[in-house]
This record gives sequence, C-alpha cells and structure tokens, in this order.
Amino acid sequence: MKVFLFLCLMSTSILSFAQRNGAIKNKTVYAEMGGAGIAFSVNYDQRFTKFANGFGFRVGTGFHLQSKFNQSTTNPGFTKIAVLTIPAQINYVYQINGSASAIEIGIGATYTSKRIELLETDGSNDHLYYNAAIMYRR
Repeated sequence: MKVFLFLCLMSTSILSFAQRNGAIKNKTVYAEMGGAGIAFSVNYDQRFTKFANGFGFRVGTGFHLQSKFNQSTTNPGFTKIAVLTIPAQINYVYQINGSASAIEIGIGATYTSKRIELLETDGSNDHLYYNAAIMYRR
C-alpha cells in the first residue's frame, strides 16, 4: 500500500512550462508538487551544453510535513514534523521534431532530513530515496 501511495504521489508532478519564443530553455527554475521533492520543491534545471536538449541535471530543495504519534504519558497525541528534502537528478531531454515539445527522462536521489514513514517498507532509517522520472516539457 505504501508503494502504491508513493507512486500516486510521484505521478502528480506539475508540468514545467519553460518557453522562450517557442523554444525550450537550457536553464529553468520551477516549482513542483509531488515528484522527486516528495511533497513540494523548487528546482533548478540546466543542460550540460548550450542547447535545450541533451544531457543535464536538476537540483532543488523542498519540504514535506508528516504527523507522528507522540506516546508520551504527559502529552499524548499527534505532532507535525517538517522534513527538508533535497532532490537531485541526471536527465536527458529529447526535443520532439524541432518543436517546442520535449520528453525528459531522468534518474536520481532525494535526501531527506528525517525518515519519511510513508516511504518506508523495511523499517530502515535511511534518508536517501532513489527516483526516476519521465516528463513532458513544453
């Protein structure tokens, strides 16, 4: 069930619209819900060349809020915990037939300041989550 919720969250990424006179930029800053930043992130994307397509990278910072049950005898109940996320990916952008549309394929990892219980399946205490992306750009 946790894996299914994670996949649903990842599939709700907001598309990044980066246009300059019908051409895709090779440097972009965008906000994203879901996706590599887990809940919300602001990302910087750049190509390794001066062209809008080809290999590049993206890196960002974001946050996630989670509730944790406090079993204290003096003050039991749920507390909100803020988690810092730092997504990073290596990606490839393929421009479709010279148009303003492109497909992005990438792999990477997201570091979190605390363990995110929704993503845990084996009870480990890891703070690094691997990710992959296939996105449409315009």
